[in-house]
Amino acid sequence: MASKKILIIDDELDMAQMLRVILETRGYLCSIATNGRDGLQSIQNEHPALVTLDYMMPGMTGAEMFRQLRTNETFTTVSDTPVIMLTAKSDNEEEQKELLSLGLAAYLIKPFSYTILLQKIDETLKNRK
Repeated sequence: MASKKILIIDDELDMAQMLRVILETRGYLCSIATNGRDGLQSIQNEHPALVTLDYMMPGMTGAEMFRQLRTNETFTTVSDTPVIMLTAKSDNEEEQKELLSLGLAAYLIKPFSYTILLQKIDETLKNRK
């Protein structure tokens, strides 16, 4: 498999680094951003094949960042970048439906199985060929 780049956006560095190790073991190239603003900038600069995005972050939530990515004209060239949301927040079904309608690739509630995350990543990237 050719190495594809995945951007991990998570304010909890331990979680981001753990994801990085798991994904790099699977053959993906990874980079990390620790907040929504840096994440948007990294998407524009790096053009990753996929983004994992934490929901709860200070300053700008993952949902706010995703909405900007999909609707703000500044991000037109990268607005179709696939995003998988990772969240501990399970009580927001309406927002989950809205984000999925905007093109969110998957919405995984923590704690989640890394096997399932890897399946979602592989499926999403396979469908983008």
